[in-house]
Amino acid sequence: MDEEERKQKKELIITSLSEVMGNIGVACKMSGIGRKTFYLWKDKDNEFKEKAETIIAEQNEEMNDFAEGKLYEHIRKDNIAALIFYLKTRHPEYKMKLQLEGGLKIEKELTEEDKKLLKKALQHGGFRNNQAENIR
Repeated sequence: MDEEERKQKKELIITSLSEVMGNIGVACKMSGIGRKTFYLWKDKDNEFKEKAETIIAEQNEEMNDFAEGKLYEHIRKDNIAALIFYLKTRHPEYKMKLQLEGGLKIEKELTEEDKKLLKKALQHGGFRNNQAENIR
């Protein structure tokens, strides 16, 4: 492939990316180039890389806006599944939680420094102070 043909193919794939919502595989098929070639061009041509990444980011944002709009439409139509999905993914009170129960068997004594680090880790992991304070 000569330089002019390569330039035309790069322009074609950039246009194709816009048409297929940033889907690289589909854009490559539409343009008649392989994915490896796309990534090779992206690695070696900063201008091509910038154009491709800009289009992909814009298309992802557009698709996210579209999907959120559809979600809100379904919520307004009293679609309970859409409402539950929204609450579980957006509202802290409804997010999935993991509850662990049990105990630890300590086979070696912890140093004071180990205890401090463990308490800090537990607190950082969401354990309440009184639960982390039980470390002896």
